[in-house]
Amino acid sequence: MTKFDRRKFLAAAPTLALSAPVLAGTIATTPKQIEGPFYPDELPLDQDNDLICEDATGLKTQGQILHMYGAVFNENAKPLSAVVVEIWQADNYGIYIHTETPNREDRDPYFQGFGRCMTDKHGRFMFRTVMPGLYEGRTQHVHLKVKQESEEVLVTQLYFAGHHGNKDDGVFNMLSAAEKERLTLYPIPFDTPYGTAYEAHFPVVIPAS
Repeated sequence: MTKFDRRKFLAAAPTLALSAPVLAGTIATTPKQIEGPFYPDELPLDQDNDLICEDATGLKTQGQILHMYGAVFNENAKPLSAVVVEIWQADNYGIYIHTETPNREDRDPYFQGFGRCMTDKHGRFMFRTVMPGLYEGRTQHVHLKVKQESEEVLVTQLYFAGHHGNKDDGVFNMLSAAEKERLTLYPIPFDTPYGTAYEAHFPVVIPAS
């Protein structure tokens, strides 16, 4: 976690648990969703939490940059350290790194497509990625998986507030209104040396063990 500014991340986690809905005295858990067909069958050599390629000449990855800041809690609002969070998604052109993804020959070679981050002592994690591109039948979304002590405890998908594709997305519309809200990101624009980027903050809540 060395390539981008951590100040907002370090300030974010204390408020994330408070922003999650409370049900019967506990925090509502993050809804589960299907993994989908494009979890990488060949993981990239680089599996860190920065999915963007940047060198002395500037950004090479195509698309709008998105900084994702989150924290993992159990339903009793206890932050969970040493939990592994994974994300995977389509690039700016709607193409995954999976070997059987459609139009793979047109994939952005400078986009990592998959990343991992271990939570710190406060349960916090972060990723730098791009706004996912669209492909037929789906709205804009990011896949997320959580592993605790090597056990897979959550697989879900994150969506984007106000996206025009949400109303016709079958996976998104399997959720109740309350579940949709818990899986919806609200990206906020901010200025960077390479132009406008976006950031989104969100809690991830798993059942207490």
